[in-house]
Amino acid sequence: MNKFSLNVQNISPWQVLHFKEIPSTNDYSKKNILNLHVPSLITADHQTAGRGRGAHTWEDESAGEQFLSTWVLGLGRNNPDPRWTMAIGFLIFKCLEKAWPELQVSVKPPNDIFVKDRKLAGLLVETVTEGGNLFLVIGLGLNVFSSPHAHKNTAISLADKLESLTEKTWQEFLSLIAEEFLNFQKFVSSPNWLSAISKDLISAMNRHPDRKLNPVHSIAATGSIQLDQGYLNWLEL
Repeated sequence: MNKFSLNVQNISPWQVLHFKEIPSTNDYSKKNILNLHVPSLITADHQTAGRGRGAHTWEDESAGEQFLSTWVLGLGRNNPDPRWTMAIGFLIFKCLEKAWPELQVSVKPPNDIFVKDRKLAGLLVETVTEGGNLFLVIGLGLNVFSSPHAHKNTAISLADKLESLTEKTWQEFLSLIAEEFLNFQKFVSSPNWLSAISKDLISAMNRHPDRKLNPVHSIAATGSIQLDQGYLNWLEL
């Protein structure tokens, strides 16, 4: 496999902004939300203060090794829903599975992407309201050519598992994400949006090794996850 640039080629109608270095693509998006022409994609070679969910951080050691991005969608007058976080994780799972079915990915609640017991990608999904309009800010960090050395025993990269990782398959994967996110932008206005993906989302979660003995049964409106035995509190995920 020849290493290639992770820079994004044209994916109309997305506005693409790229930075060599930035504290956080999510923070930049939130601070400049009214200056972006949504849908927007902000990428960076390196983040100096990458964030994850809660107190977690996202580490990248070498520029061009991980895909560091934030995808911004305009959701109009919709009200925020905690289950969007899991739905976005499922969409990334779905795109990875379609692009490279040999990966055998899973979703660890709420939305981390794993290959067996190793983390491949993390998501930070946030909302911003400006002028009565809601924006969804989707931070995606994906290990492409390598994973951070500090997490070598718990993380994995696409290059570790794929012989079919090429610039062509990479750009096709990004196009899949762009299309799925635009579809998501449309169907979240439906009161039954979750039912359309619920079965497949639960299946993706139950692929993770943690769920082998105690699988996911259902997802509550609060975002909490009902297991066969007990539940996962949304506020603690």
